[in-house]
This record gives sequence, C-alpha cells and structure tokens, in this order.
Amino acid sequence: MITSYPITGDNKVETVRYTLPEQSVHKGQVFINQTQYFEGIPMDVWNFRLGGDQICLKWLQSHQGCSLSNKDIQQYQRIVVVLEEIIDLIVGIDTAIQLSQFNNWKIFEKVQFIIHSCRAIGDRAESSQFNIKFCRELRGRFIRYVGTVYGFGGGFRHSI
Repeated sequence: MITSYPITGDNKVETVRYTLPEQSVHKGQVFINQTQYFEGIPMDVWNFRLGGDQICLKWLQSHQGCSLSNKDIQQYQRIVVVLEEIIDLIVGIDTAIQLSQFNNWKIFEKVQFIIHSCRAIGDRAESSQFNIKFCRELRGRFIRYVGTVYGFGGGFRHSI
C-alpha cells in the first residue's frame, strides 16, 4: 500500500480534509476527523475526478457519520492505489498519443516533400507518364491516410 492509517481511534468520519505537509510536495494527509488520517495520498490522486466527482472525497463523504471498519480502511487504501494506477495509464496513453501525432507529422512532412518533388518531376518536359502516375497515386494514398488517422473520412480534400 502507498498509504498508511497511523493513528488509532474511533475511526469516525466527521470532517474530511486534505492537507499537504510542508516537507512533502506530492503526498498529503486526508483527515477524517480531528486526529485520524490517511497518510501518503498523492495530490493528483486526491484531485482525480470521474464524472465530475472527486473520488477520494466522495467515498469518504458517503461514510460521513460512520465509523470505518478495518475492511473500509483497506478498501479506501486500495481505491488510492487503483486511482494512482489509472492516472499512470492516462499519462502513458496521452504520451503515446502525442508521440503518435508527432510521428504522423514527421511522416506528413516527408511525404509532402516527396509530393513536391513529384510535382517538380511532373513539371519537367522529359518526365515519363509513369512518374506522373506514381506521384498522383502517392498523393492520393497519403490524403486517404491522413483522412483516416484524423477522422475526415472519404470526403477529405486537401491541396498539398
């Protein structure tokens, strides 16, 4: 577990609040009453929202006025672990998407260069019919590829 529940007591959920100790920039404490708290809660986990609800806060508020059992405490700690894993996955997915878009842009630039080169070939009187046909086919395939990747469908038209 990444969290602990260090203070014994009645475990009654009264007032829920998050505090960030001065010595820790990323992990804080979630108090459930004046003395008891969960320790080591990452700030991004505490602030994580799903469907507009702040999950860690909402779970504790649903137990307001009740005393947490050992099972409840362990469940809350598991929720924190799962949310941290979800956040890591989201960051990984966002990074992969950004990298993919960057790589697609690099491919776009390379193909654009090839298409411009093909135009230069097509403009020359000595160019063969094969070269012109090849360049047109390459341009068409690239435009269809960009349309598929970015969701433009078959109707996408772009002048390169």
